[in-house]
Amino acid sequence: MGITFPRFGTSHVSIGNLLHWMGHDVIKPPKITENTIAVGTKNSPELACFPLKITTGSFIEALDNGADSILMAGGVGPCRFGYYGYLQKGALSQMGYKFDSYIIEPPARYPRQAYTTINKLRNKTPWHKVISYVYIALTKQKYLDRLHQVTLKTAPREMGEIKSFKIYEQFVKRVEPIKDVEFIKGLYDHYKYKLEKLQKIQPKARIKFLGEIYLVCEPAANLYIEEKLAKLGVEVERTIYLGEWFDGHVLKDMIPILKEKETARLAKAYLDQMVGGHGQETVAQTVKAKDQGFDGVIQVYPFTCTPEILAQGIISKVSKDKKIPVLTLSLDEHSAQAGIDTRLEAYVDLICQKKMQSEGVKLYG
Repeated sequence: MGITFPRFGTSHVSIGNLLHWMGHDVIKPPKITENTIAVGTKNSPELACFPLKITTGSFIEALDNGADSILMAGGVGPCRFGYYGYLQKGALSQMGYKFDSYIIEPPARYPRQAYTTINKLRNKTPWHKVISYVYIALTKQKYLDRLHQVTLKTAPREMGEIKSFKIYEQFVKRVEPIKDVEFIKGLYDHYKYKLEKLQKIQPKARIKFLGEIYLVCEPAANLYIEEKLAKLGVEVERTIYLGEWFDGHVLKDMIPILKEKETARLAKAYLDQMVGGHGQETVAQTVKAKDQGFDGVIQVYPFTCTPEILAQGIISKVSKDKKIPVLTLSLDEHSAQAGIDTRLEAYVDLICQKKMQSEGVKLYG
């Protein structure tokens, strides 16, 4: 069968590999374009989350390319992500598409449902091989994430045309077919060295980039904020990566003693309970940003995202208390590149001026 899944950062590499190794014919989701968003928006509820519209468009394109099965994650809590798969299954079926739907619920909360779905997906692959394939795919995803972190450090330190992002894309293509963990590590070391050689100058500022996971991790959804900031000479540190998310919200949730507690501790003075999505993480990361040496914080979230809207109201107080500028961007299908670029440029000017003032640099006259 031809199976597809949502386009989500570089997950098409690791998830595509895992499904392929288990004997599936994989229909990789195409890159997200304006058409993807338009098609998804047309066939989704008007006030649905932006990621729902994008992933619906992605599924439609993949189904048109021959997919007959869809893989989607489930979820629990106030965030509406857990409903996506079921809403999309109904909407796409009403459009006349015939397909099998596989929705993996959180194993810690719904172990039986998760096991049943995974057991079907393994396609009679022996369990010991499945575990091995998961380990390789997760290791690959972590190295993809690590090199992306390096890319965000080197890009604003280049002189002239920025090459870091192109080099990162080369790594993504090179590492995709590799099944040997040591080879993956060797490729990572090689491309890390290539990136670090590009560093010539110091960045103007450091910004922490946080918010709703899909908009943070998928460049097409956030209108390539990271690349724009690099061109403005700003180093960006992203707070969420897919490999870390899997560790923290899937593996560690299954073993209570390993559950991460720092987020709740840091956010406690402002938000003492989980509100769904990454709302509490957004508050916690903003609380510690100043002490970590950041000059500013950028929060992105989909229009109507309840957890992040709640977090936005709280981090405005954190911003005043910690004296760190926060820019909040609410995005949907109507967001325009020019408008986002203008806001980013103004924000960078602001934090650079504040940084120079704090360092005693005379700005005018």
